[in-house]
Amino acid sequence: MSVNKKMIKKLFLESNFLFFLRKQNFSLVVALVLLFILTIAGCESKIEDLIGMGTSEESVVEEEIDAVVESTNVEKKFSKIEEKTLLLEDPEIEKTILKKDELRVGLLLPLSGSDSFLGNALLKSAQMAIFDNKNDEIYLYPLDTKGNPQGARKAAEKAIEHDVHIIIGPVFSNSVFAISKIMKERNIPIIALSTDKKVSGDGVYLMGFMPDDPINTVVAYAADQGCKDLGAVIPNNNYGKIVYQILEESSAINNISFIKKIFIDPQSKDFSEEIKKFSNYPLRHAALLERRKELIDQEDEYSKKALSRLENIDTLGDPPFNCVFLPFGGRVLKTVATLLAFYDVDPKKIKFLGTMQWADVSLGTEPPLLGGWFAAPELKRWSKFVSRYKDYFNETPLRLSSIVYDSISLIFHLYKDESDKESFPSSNLANQKGFSGLDGIFRFTSEGITERNLAILEVQRGNLKVIQKPDTAFNKD
Repeated sequence: MSVNKKMIKKLFLESNFLFFLRKQNFSLVVALVLLFILTIAGCESKIEDLIGMGTSEESVVEEEIDAVVESTNVEKKFSKIEEKTLLLEDPEIEKTILKKDELRVGLLLPLSGSDSFLGNALLKSAQMAIFDNKNDEIYLYPLDTKGNPQGARKAAEKAIEHDVHIIIGPVFSNSVFAISKIMKERNIPIIALSTDKKVSGDGVYLMGFMPDDPINTVVAYAADQGCKDLGAVIPNNNYGKIVYQILEESSAINNISFIKKIFIDPQSKDFSEEIKKFSNYPLRHAALLERRKELIDQEDEYSKKALSRLENIDTLGDPPFNCVFLPFGGRVLKTVATLLAFYDVDPKKIKFLGTMQWADVSLGTEPPLLGGWFAAPELKRWSKFVSRYKDYFNETPLRLSSIVYDSISLIFHLYKDESDKESFPSSNLANQKGFSGLDGIFRFTSEGITERNLAILEVQRGNLKVIQKPDTAFNKD
């Protein structure tokens, strides 16, 4: 008898069979699975025609089904994840089964549409958090926002129908805005994944990585190390406007002169003219040519030696700044850094500074960026998370995955210690001592904005080294 394991996995996913198994004892689980296999073995080809094969959801429960079918070991990695993750396609699911004291968490993500890759990746990290925290009193309801405000509102209404106590998500600020009023009316707090401060407060807590903390932290550190005059190459977009405002404020606080900036289009393929102008290359090159002419005209021995020292340089004098801020990552960062070096902004004299986008080990192969500083969470916990995520799903997590994981872990932590199990203790979200997660300690301000204590990292050859650890506690306000 031939049994297609992929078909079995697909059938498990297409039904609520796993949830049914949650309430049964071990021997019944095995008996039902064996009966299920015998039943489908004779009609395999018909089922394949009906349901199709190889959907992207297979990996979520792959090891779970293998465990039951092959070794009956119910303690495999994901033996409980799908049981606690209820996809609300059937409006009647769980209404009669959930207990009064079980906390229901709505997870609003773009699970379909153009941003479905993002949503499904974040869902996987949520499933990891459920598995790791092991609490039978908390249930997660993933709901599809379709990546737009209309979809978010429908998902929120469905969450309300199922009496959720708290919402994690949505990702995009317009979707957060679309659901904030109806959740406020029902006293349902929202831990949103956005970074748009305009939608925070009044029951909305932003879990996203705010640009303030990384910029303020690295600028303060650079000031302590001698940065006096700051230049910045800034993306010409909304993010760039925010960065510019933060840089102005942070420079003033740290007694740094923010003396030069230039805005570039990050979508452009050529930044050379902008960087050439930013570095004062034309003036510095002209100064070199003028000095050479003066030395040639003098014709004495001293002038000849001085002239020989100028043969291998292209400019005379340094740029007007001694540190430069580059809030980019990936291709754009590498291109800008290379152009700065080409136009004689020497990284041995001018300190390159960056953001969390620099948390990329491949930067250690870029000579202009070696020695550069940026602020970010320590990488130890994140690296372990990445390794486990790859083991489970055979892919690399998105950087945003940690905030979903930490959001769910935070809810588990707060609910675990709550005596009133019929509601979520949302007031505890404002605990000013903060919480510890994959990305270090964090807390919410009274406006619902996340603050984080960050480390300072230095780009080294093939490595990102922590050169200043983050504070282990928040300052008292």
